[in-house]
Amino acid sequence: MKNLFFFFACFLPLFAFAQKEVPVFPDDWLGIWRGTLEVQTPKGIVQELPMRLELTATDSSGVYNWLLVYELGEETDERPYTLMAADSSGTHWVIDENNGILLDGWVFGDRFMQYFTVNGSYIVLSLQYLGEDQLFWQIVAGSETPVRESGGQEVEGEEIPLVQSMPVSNVQTALLKRE
Repeated sequence: MKNLFFFFACFLPLFAFAQKEVPVFPDDWLGIWRGTLEVQTPKGIVQELPMRLELTATDSSGVYNWLLVYELGEETDERPYTLMAADSSGTHWVIDENNGILLDGWVFGDRFMQYFTVNGSYIVLSLQYLGEDQLFWQIVAGSETPVRESGGQEVEGEEIPLVQSMPVSNVQTALLKRE
């Protein structure tokens, strides 16, 4: 009896994990998503604005419309991008900003992730599928110039790698709900 209990105690979490359905990107993510974007610095929230993500299919296989809209009072900032499969893996994608800029991204289960640099700053985007009606949008940004370097030396005969700590200047988050 103890062996049977031990078996279930060890393997039950694996069975529960195996049953979790992973959303198919981008098919399960298609739709119009709305929420409030909060821009936060270490001092607190400095801006809140309505945002919208429209992810829609096109007539071409592996090509989707990716429209970002930020509502800035009376004005709107619309960014019509194109999402394209980078290869046949289903995990590597490219967002074409339709101006010569191509941003690669990867799917990790329920997340779409991008990391890129522009004008001396890094940007990390995480878009997480929380279920049929919610996405969590997060951007972390900061300077590519490290605030600290440590390591890069030998300690007790072990070579310690050089580590650079990068500053985080702002975090942008939004809980987006499907219309």
